[in-house]
Amino acid sequence: MQNEHDSVQEQSMKDENFQNENADKSESTEDQQLEQQVLECQQKLSHWKEQYVRISADFENFKKRLEKERSQMSRIVKAGVLSDLLPIVDNFERALSAEKKTEDVEVVLQGFEMIYKELCKMLHKQGVIQMVVDVSFNPELHEAVMSVASDQHDSGEIVEVMQMGYLLDGEVLRPAKVSVAA
Repeated sequence: MQNEHDSVQEQSMKDENFQNENADKSESTEDQQLEQQVLECQQKLSHWKEQYVRISADFENFKKRLEKERSQMSRIVKAGVLSDLLPIVDNFERALSAEKKTEDVEVVLQGFEMIYKELCKMLHKQGVIQMVVDVSFNPELHEAVMSVASDQHDSGEIVEVMQMGYLLDGEVLRPAKVSVAA
């Protein structure tokens, strides 16, 4: 009986050792899987960090390139407008020197009228046109600088244009300054 009891105890210990070994192997396998997952996560994190740094650098380069292109475009536009103004400045210089040489006011006035027409032509080329002022006041197109009593105009009608307004490509560049009937 003792043998049987010893044999059962021995079997029980073997089973326990087997279970412990399997548990150790199972824990070891789980630890290895967790370590593998941690390693994979670290690799992914490293990859995404590199992506972030690369994209961030690309974005900064894009912003710098965009600012450089804007600056170049601005210079090109300015150069185009200013080169159109230079002949008008030349004509003013000629008119002023002619004014000193001649006493004929009519000749000087004709010179200034020609310069005015040339300037209007240059503005039109740039998309600027003089605003047509209607009778009715429109706050989107006009700036009322004074209100005047008038028997000839209804209240809210434009009495006088004090400074012309201009449109640039159909949008208000400068509103017309007007006096309005009270």
